[in-house]
Amino acid sequence: MIRGQIKFRCSVCGTTFEGLDLEWMGTVFTTPQRCIQCGSMHTYPKGVLDFINKSAYRKIWQVIDQRETGLPNGDK
Repeated sequence: MIRGQIKFRCSVCGTTFEGLDLEWMGTVFTTPQRCIQCGSMHTYPKGVLDFINKSAYRKIWQVIDQRETGLPNGDK
């Protein structure tokens, strides 16, 4: 479901950008969007509690990495 626009932060390069706020697999989490600077999918919603968001999104990034690489643990 599209919930609007939201600001994202890239955990790789630190870039902040706006993107669509799409729900992640029927949960309250937002689907990470590809970074406009480095192309990484390791992004999370920017906010006051960035350190909590970053740790919560690690499992989501693992799922995305597995899908992109086709390997069980996401290694490239």
